[in-house]
Amino acid sequence: MTHRQAEAEAKTRALEARGWAELQMTANQGLYDVHHYDLDLTLDPVSQNLTGLVSVRAGVTGASLATLDLDLLAGMSVYSATAGGSAAGFSRNGDVLTVTLDRTYTMGEMVEVTVSYGGNPAGSSFGWDTHDTEHMIWTKSEPYGARDWWPCKDVNSDKADSVDVHVTVPDHLTAVSNGLLISNVDHGATRTFHWRTRYPICTYLVSLAIHPYTFFNDWYTPLGGGAPMEVQHYVYPDNYDNVQAVYALTVPMLEVFAQSYGEYPFVLEKYGHADFVWGGGMEHQTISSIGFWSEDLIAHEVAHQWWGDMITCDDFAHIWLNEGLSLI
Repeated sequence: MTHRQAEAEAKTRALEARGWAELQMTANQGLYDVHHYDLDLTLDPVSQNLTGLVSVRAGVTGASLATLDLDLLAGMSVYSATAGGSAAGFSRNGDVLTVTLDRTYTMGEMVEVTVSYGGNPAGSSFGWDTHDTEHMIWTKSEPYGARDWWPCKDVNSDKADSVDVHVTVPDHLTAVSNGLLISNVDHGATRTFHWRTRYPICTYLVSLAIHPYTFFNDWYTPLGGGAPMEVQHYVYPDNYDNVQAVYALTVPMLEVFAQSYGEYPFVLEKYGHADFVWGGGMEHQTISSIGFWSEDLIAHEVAHQWWGDMITCDDFAHIWLNEGLSLI
């Protein structure tokens, strides 16, 4: 069995353990379409605490909408909420958070809700780990783990048009996420990274990988020419020499797959890898998390950018399409 096949089997087992058939959207979630998420997270790896402020901007698709349901793990505390800029009431029912809107909205109108929350999301989708005695914070939200660490509409059938991720961590750590790095602000004891993607993205593909990484890069030239796209590699410092040969294959892989499938789907942003502790890989959009450094696994995660990320199964009953089309 190859590493990519082992990864596919592990994902399927995780899916079964999560009980995918029981985790479908609520009737209320069928009445709106998410346009944008803005995550503002502060992570304390010593106390293992996450505090966050997440804003959701959505369009009403039903006849009317007076409340808005979001998925959030029951173990995470909700401190407050706003709707339309005003303080809003909210209630909890298991892993569903219901925010009362400031008024009843009708079809075609835009709704904006903000949730202040916190807690320790540690589990199968979020980890406070270490590598070589240094903090290694990671996420792997497939299938329905995004709700474990941030409030969202956690279904594949509603991709957000764009996502901003602001993450504040101790100053010596590097926080990596999807899309382009907009800013990196040093506050002294802490540092805030702001990442932004403007491509449609599923909640399970939003990611964090945090460690005092060593960084190096390469460049991919689009098929039709134009500005090169940066290929970014965030690696454990002690692993830098070990990954050079296999990561050097990334650009040729992008070239071959682009010739077969069409241009790399996120060419205006980036592709890259971030080392993490899981014994395999996860195709987080524009930045795969990698825990085993083999040619077949790297190729598999690159191929997933087309099959799984750009084109995504509507629900995880069809995960075999994601995995099967990427078994290059």
